[in-house]
Order: sequence, then structure tokens, then C-alpha cells
Amino acid sequence: MKTIILTVVTCCFSPFLMAAPELTGSPQELSHYLLDARKIISIQGSAEEKVEADQAIVMLTIKNEAKRLDAALEENERLQRQVKQMLSDGGIASDRIKAANFSSTPDYGWLNEKPKAYEISRGIKVTIDNAPQMRTVARAVDAIDEVFMGAMNFEDSAKTENELKTQQKALENALAKKLMYERTLNVSLSLVKIVDQSVHPVPSIALMQNRRRVEAFSDEAESNVPSGQFAGVTYHANVMVEFIVK
Repeated sequence: MKTIILTVVTCCFSPFLMAAPELTGSPQELSHYLLDARKIISIQGSAEEKVEADQAIVMLTIKNEAKRLDAALEENERLQRQVKQMLSDGGIASDRIKAANFSSTPDYGWLNEKPKAYEISRGIKVTIDNAPQMRTVARAVDAIDEVFMGAMNFEDSAKTENELKTQQKALENALAKKLMYERTLNVSLSLVKIVDQSVHPVPSIALMQNRRRVEAFSDEAESNVPSGQFAGVTYHANVMVEFIVK
């Protein structure tokens, strides 16, 4: 008789025990579940900030070849000194002219055990502030056959400050959308967290798009080139903010 009563009681309470779901998982998973249950909405904000680039990094490469490795190295060093002197005479400080990379490539020819020649390649990174200095770089490229111009990247010295400024504008854009939704939908939204935010600079079209178009910076074109502006940099920022509907 006792056994029967116990069985009946157990059967009566079993549905209630089964009706209460057990929440398991990591704290992040449980937080995600609870937020979804509380009617969370996400609002994206975006912004952009346009500034002028105030400096540029120009990559130069010195390439020469000789039958003997020592002769190739000596000639490359002579060319490097010549380039640095021309840049210095054009108003570019020596601390803004730095070695970037170096390589030596032997040429073995056909079935030769010993190289018949050596090619030396040395990179030079030049930081410039204005268009006249760019013309100085162009003259060095034009004057020395072994010097070649590579990539030219425009930079903003106040990059960190402008990135933060753009991120703030993106957040303000998201908050403005929040106010609009509250007025339109007649609801109240409370900030939960900022899910994601990113910002990246995009250089606009430079004065020189082709590595060999140095004629744009010749003396004849000097009056048509602005002396303090290379190109613009546009910072794009995005932010995702979560709000709870109260």
C-alpha cells in the first residue's frame, strides 16, 4: 500500500518537474539566451571623417649588376650615397631616408658552377612632407638609371586622434537612430552593450598613380602642383550597439 501511494505521488509531481527547463552552458551562452528573452535590438551607426594627408612614404630601389660580388656591392653603396646626397640637397633630412631591404641574386647562366654575375637590390624608404620634396625624389629617379620608384603611401600623422573622432561620430549616429526609433515606435530603449566597432582609413586618389609618372613633378609642372597637399585620407567607422526594449 505504501508503495502504491509513493508511486502516485511521484507521478503527480513528474509533469511539474519536467515542465521546468534546466539552463546549462557557459556564462556567455546564458547571457545570450537571457538577452534574447528580454527583446534586445541592435542598431548600427556609421560615420566618416575626411582629412588631408600630411606626409608620404616613398619606396625607392637601387639595382645594379657586376661580374664580381664585391664590385656589385661597392657600386651599390656608391649609388646609395649618391641618392642620399641628392635627396639631402633637395631639403629632405637624413633621418627621413632609411634603408628598407637588401638582396643579392647570383646569375649562374647555363651549366655554370660559379655565378657569372651578381645583382644587388637595395631598398630605401623616404618620408616626405610636401610636393617639392616629391619632385626631389623624382629628379633622383630621373637622373640615375639604377634607381626605380616603387609604392608611395600617404599617411596622416594624427591618425590615432582622427580614428577616435570618427568612432565617436559613429556612436553618436547610432544614438541618434535610437532616439528616432523611440519617438516613432513609442518605446524606451536602454543601452546594453557595444557589440562591435571598427575604423579604417582609405587614401583617396594620389597625385601620382603610376610609379613611372614622375614627370608630373618636373620643374615645368611645379606651379600646378600644390606645395603642401598630397592626397586625402577618409576614415570610415562602424559601430553596433545593443539596446533592451523597456
